[in-house]
Amino acid sequence: MRVDATGQVTAVAGMGGSGFSGDGGVASSAQLNFPWDVAIGPAGVLYVADLENYRVRLLSPQSAPTRVTTIQVLNGVSLTPGPVAPGMLLVVRGSGVPAADAAATIVLINSIPVPILAMDNTQIQVQAPSTLVTPADAEIVIVDQGNIAATVKVTTAVSAPALYTIDPRSAAVARGAIVTLYGTGLGLGDLPVTATIGGLAADVVTLDASPGYAGLFQISLRVPGVAVPGPAGVIVTVGGAASQAGVSIAIAGQ
Repeated sequence: MRVDATGQVTAVAGMGGSGFSGDGGVASSAQLNFPWDVAIGPAGVLYVADLENYRVRLLSPQSAPTRVTTIQVLNGVSLTPGPVAPGMLLVVRGSGVPAADAAATIVLINSIPVPILAMDNTQIQVQAPSTLVTPADAEIVIVDQGNIAATVKVTTAVSAPALYTIDPRSAAVARGAIVTLYGTGLGLGDLPVTATIGGLAADVVTLDASPGYAGLFQISLRVPGVAVPGPAGVIVTVGGAASQAGVSIAIAGQ
């Protein structure tokens, strides 16, 4: 019998009647004959002196079912895999933790609890700690109701910029005008930042944390005066790392 901290008593081994059976099976379905003493061995193994069977019976702990998961750690803006930068918004998919467990879910990055910004049945959105050490690998651990649900190792970098795409219905921007975009992966904000629009160098007018949105930054760029009218790709480079392709604005003609 086992008595837990609440005083509840549960059977560990034996069916309640004397006999000799059950070797290699579940302990609660085995038969013993006058169990006399118990000793605890390494890793939770129990040795039971089965007196009338002239045996020492060994009980091994039963492993908990393993939750099969395929974890993806994605940039929280581009939703593409890649390194994690300090303070970056990121998305963890495939942990198997349901949204109903949100209140009992903890996410740790290198043992540091990080804020859960959003969560549904498929993914958890968090912000990486600003103290993340780069370029060493980091470990993400997801704890569900006190149990480790998933772990995954990720690479890190001083920056991993990504920009939100622009709504194609947005009005075209005049040459020489200022356009503001939002993104993540800026790092600690101490790296050089450059940008291009349509392959041409664009002046960075302002660069700030996006107020009210954890892990995001806003950047204002001046459209080059010689830019060609039509769609133009926007790339922001932070400390040598460039944002993803596919983000573009429409430049108005004259």
